[in-house]
Amino acid sequence: MRTVILLLALVASACAGNREARVHEVETHPMISSVSTGEFWYRLQDETGEPQGYAKLVLTTPGGGGLDVAWELKIAWSGGAYEESRALSLDAAGRMTRADYRVAGEVISVATREGDRLRGTAVSSGAQVPVDLKIPDDAITGMLFVLCPGVPFGEGGELSFQELDEANSFVPLGESKLVYGRSEEVDGRAAHRIDIVKAEGGMPVWVSDDGRILKSDWGGGNVMVLSETKTEHLFDPKPAAVLEVPGGPDQLVVEGVFARFTPARMYDHFTKNDLLTKWWSEKATVVPEAGGAYVLEWPNAKWTLRGEVKEAEPGKRLVFTWAWDHMPDSPTRTVTVEFLPEGDGTKLRVTHAAYGEGEAEAKERQGHLMGWTAILSRLRDLK
Repeated sequence: MRTVILLLALVASACAGNREARVHEVETHPMISSVSTGEFWYRLQDETGEPQGYAKLVLTTPGGGGLDVAWELKIAWSGGAYEESRALSLDAAGRMTRADYRVAGEVISVATREGDRLRGTAVSSGAQVPVDLKIPDDAITGMLFVLCPGVPFGEGGELSFQELDEANSFVPLGESKLVYGRSEEVDGRAAHRIDIVKAEGGMPVWVSDDGRILKSDWGGGNVMVLSETKTEHLFDPKPAAVLEVPGGPDQLVVEGVFARFTPARMYDHFTKNDLLTKWWSEKATVVPEAGGAYVLEWPNAKWTLRGEVKEAEPGKRLVFTWAWDHMPDSPTRTVTVEFLPEGDGTKLRVTHAAYGEGEAEAKERQGHLMGWTAILSRLRDLK
């Protein structure tokens, strides 16, 4: 899952200009000139409004026209945290000229346009490798959301790009579109909904008439809202609810003690639809009996986790299969959840298996570790 997100914008600017009146030194693509520049701070929160961290977006116009983007994001959950910074530059014609992506200060990828090629370096298998690929004029990274204010407001308004994955050596991800949705209101402010449409999932972004990003819903319970003040104080990491324990090379095992949950209550939170949506998914369809469905959904992100219950012993044990609809090439795995009495509470043990050899399997296992740590900490912290 993606707790992290991550899957994944955006404070009022002291120097935000008017959408129609903005003037640059050279003629600039209207897609860019529609974007308000300045420093913007955002509150990152879950679907209940609880803060998770912050994002800072700085948009500037260089002397030759175009747009420079600097992005900083720090998000924390019980037991984990994620920090990234990204940079993107576009020339006056709207072509990407530079991209930079770092996680916790470590350079993941950095590249610059040279003619019709993108050249630089990226991390692969723990080592820096060269990047040298031909890119079209409409190429862009995952930072394309900053251009949502550039979509023509009104029915049929649309921008399309060829998205590159800066987290994976800039490999092409196919066409991504920014599509005008409708006029709406966000926190009492008039807004325009722009939908980011990708081959795998998407998200809505709301922008103001004057070209500011007001809100975005990244999916998986992660929402970003424009703030009128700085928001860095919202980044507040907490201890994990579960930790990884030895379980063999082909499986992932995490354990933690939940003092406020009896085994029966914990089992209910894994099997009752109304309780699952309090800490895990946006929708749930679970039939807790052998052969029953175990389906969790995040409609905004277009994610569906689809499984089948193999064993269901109330208050003791639950076994179900695990497969994402949007990841058809990933093997179906099995999750075993054990509810063990521990004083007045429960020791929860989750075993996720099986994993094969190779980098792709190792990355998926690590992603599952981060995901279980995040969502089980949300379960522990339920009020």
